[in-house]
Amino acid sequence: MRLKSELVFRDRVGIVADISALLAGFEMSIYSMEVVQAGDRAMVYVEFETSRRNDTDKLIFERLSRIEGLEQIQLVDSLPYEERENRFKVLFDNMSDGVFPLTAIIA
Repeated sequence: MRLKSELVFRDRVGIVADISALLAGFEMSIYSMEVVQAGDRAMVYVEFETSRRNDTDKLIFERLSRIEGLEQIQLVDSLPYEERENRFKVLFDNMSDGVFPLTAIIA
């Protein structure tokens, strides 16, 4: 099973390396990772394969919570790139004449 999570950190160098090393230590595959910076915060969105054992999953989240600078962790339904893709899909599915203003997709 795949889990999608949002981890909010105080921004610093090495966050992605720390997350990758932790998941690699559990032999977990990372399917997608995206970092969004806002001021002094870094939101890291990561989709990874979970184990078949609940106790291992709990341990992974416990270890994630120990990463320096982590302020919040939560499960999410979709990652930012998926939301962007969905917006484009809706836009293109509803286009009737094939012409649209560029500002419609930039916002």
